[in-house]
Amino acid sequence: MFDEDRFRDGLLEFLTISKTEWKSYRQNLVNYRNELAAHRDLDPVTGSYPSFETGLSAAAFYNEKLVELANTRGVSLSGPTLMEHFEVRAAEFREWASSAVN
Repeated sequence: MFDEDRFRDGLLEFLTISKTEWKSYRQNLVNYRNELAAHRDLDPVTGSYPSFETGLSAAAFYNEKLVELANTRGVSLSGPTLMEHFEVRAAEFREWASSAVN
Protein backbone atom coordinates (compact mmCIF):
# COMPACT_ATOMS: atom_id res chain seq x y z
CA MET A 1 0.00 0.00 0.00
CA PHE A 2 1.27 3.45 -0.91
CA ASP A 3 1.83 5.76 2.07
CA GLU A 4 1.43 9.38 0.93
CA ASP A 5 2.59 10.89 4.21
CA ARG A 6 5.75 8.79 4.21
CA PHE A 7 6.38 9.75 0.58
CA ARG A 8 5.95 13.49 1.31
CA ASP A 9 8.17 13.28 4.38
CA GLY A 10 10.80 11.43 2.34
CA LEU A 11 10.64 14.03 -0.43
CA LEU A 12 11.14 16.91 1.99
CA GLU A 13 14.00 15.10 3.70
CA PHE A 14 15.61 14.33 0.33
CA LEU A 15 15.31 17.99 -0.71
CA THR A 16 16.35 19.22 2.77
CA ILE A 17 13.53 21.76 2.87
CA SER A 18 10.48 22.29 5.05
CA LYS A 19 6.89 21.78 3.99
CA THR A 20 6.44 25.57 3.97
CA GLU A 21 9.52 26.01 1.75
CA TRP A 22 8.24 23.30 -0.60
CA LYS A 23 4.83 24.93 -0.91
CA SER A 24 6.43 28.30 -1.63
CA TYR A 25 8.82 26.83 -4.22
CA ARG A 26 6.01 24.92 -5.89
CA GLN A 27 3.78 28.00 -6.02
CA ASN A 28 6.60 30.08 -7.55
CA LEU A 29 7.14 27.40 -10.18
CA VAL A 30 3.41 27.20 -10.96
CA ASN A 31 3.23 31.01 -11.23
CA TYR A 32 6.19 31.01 -13.62
CA ARG A 33 4.55 28.30 -15.72
CA ASN A 34 1.17 30.02 -15.77
CA GLU A 35 2.43 33.54 -16.43
CA LEU A 36 5.55 33.16 -18.55
CA ALA A 37 6.12 29.63 -19.84
CA ALA A 38 2.81 28.04 -20.85
CA HIS A 39 0.91 31.29 -21.26
CA ARG A 40 1.98 34.85 -21.94
CA ASP A 41 0.52 37.03 -19.23
CA LEU A 42 0.70 40.66 -20.27
CA ASP A 43 1.02 41.79 -16.65
CA PRO A 44 2.84 38.95 -14.85
CA VAL A 45 3.34 38.95 -11.11
CA THR A 46 6.35 36.67 -11.48
CA GLY A 47 9.42 38.85 -11.67
CA SER A 48 12.18 36.30 -12.14
CA TYR A 49 12.88 32.84 -13.43
CA PRO A 50 12.82 30.17 -10.73
CA SER A 51 15.68 27.80 -10.11
CA PHE A 52 14.86 24.39 -11.51
CA GLU A 53 17.34 22.52 -9.31
CA THR A 54 14.79 21.71 -6.61
CA GLY A 55 12.25 20.62 -9.21
CA LEU A 56 14.78 18.38 -10.92
CA SER A 57 15.75 16.83 -7.59
CA ALA A 58 12.08 16.29 -6.74
CA ALA A 59 11.50 14.62 -10.12
CA ALA A 60 14.50 12.34 -9.49
CA PHE A 61 13.05 11.38 -6.10
CA TYR A 62 9.63 10.66 -7.65
CA ASN A 63 11.28 8.55 -10.34
CA GLU A 64 13.31 6.58 -7.82
CA LYS A 65 10.22 5.84 -5.73
CA LEU A 66 8.21 4.88 -8.81
CA VAL A 67 10.88 2.36 -9.81
CA GLU A 68 10.93 0.96 -6.27
CA LEU A 69 7.14 0.65 -6.24
CA ALA A 70 7.09 -1.05 -9.64
CA ASN A 71 9.73 -3.51 -8.53
CA THR A 72 7.71 -4.45 -5.42
CA ARG A 73 4.78 -5.21 -7.75
CA GLY A 74 6.79 -7.51 -9.96
CA VAL A 75 7.48 -5.00 -12.73
CA SER A 76 11.19 -4.85 -13.35
CA LEU A 77 12.34 -1.41 -14.41
CA SER A 78 15.98 -1.08 -15.28
CA GLY A 79 18.21 1.28 -17.16
CA PRO A 80 19.59 4.71 -16.48
CA THR A 81 18.11 6.83 -13.72
CA LEU A 82 16.34 10.10 -14.44
CA MET A 83 19.45 12.02 -13.38
CA GLU A 84 21.66 9.89 -15.64
CA HIS A 85 19.35 10.71 -18.57
CA PHE A 86 19.47 14.38 -17.59
CA GLU A 87 23.27 14.46 -17.45
CA VAL A 88 23.55 12.90 -20.91
CA ARG A 89 21.06 15.36 -22.41
CA ALA A 90 22.68 18.32 -20.61
CA ALA A 91 26.09 17.35 -22.00
CA GLU A 92 24.61 17.10 -25.50
CA PHE A 93 22.97 20.50 -25.12
CA ARG A 94 26.22 22.10 -23.93
CA GLU A 95 28.00 20.63 -26.95
CA TRP A 96 25.34 21.90 -29.36
CA ALA A 97 25.29 25.33 -27.74
CA SER A 98 29.07 25.55 -27.87
CA SER A 99 29.19 24.62 -31.55
CA ALA A 100 26.48 27.19 -32.32
CA VAL A 101 28.55 30.08 -30.92
CA ASN A 102 31.95 28.94 -32.22
